[in-house]
Amino acid sequence: KSVIGGLKKIRKDPSTRTLENQRLAVGEIQRVLKPGGHFLGAENLRGSWLHQKVRTFAKNGRLGWRHLRREEIDSLFAPFAAVEQQCYGFLGSRFHLLGLNHLTSFVDSWLCPLLPPQSLYVSFIRARK
Repeated sequence: KSVIGGLKKIRKDPSTRTLENQRLAVGEIQRVLKPGGHFLGAENLRGSWLHQKVRTFAKNGRLGWRHLRREEIDSLFAPFAAVEQQCYGFLGSRFHLLGLNHLTSFVDSWLCPLLPPQSLYVSFIRARK
């Protein structure tokens, strides 16, 4: 879960966490898969402006992660024969300390189908070579 957004070319250099380097990694995933093989993943998306502000606040402005947009995932996996992407999550599961995860999960199950996909924050990906 959520590996591609954290990839960088040089381990100690966060500035190398770029779309192009992530494209290289996905290309390598495609290369090593057998014909007809599948990649299954879940990636954290940029989400809504609210998600972006909460992340910035929670990390004191030091994100260090490159949250992808749905369109970027489509672009990264374009060389695959087939790609499916399903987005989910608005309220999320950051409420475990308050015991509210079941409630937020229930609300998300009703809310997510009503919201535009770009406002959700997790993408489930299935790509076939």
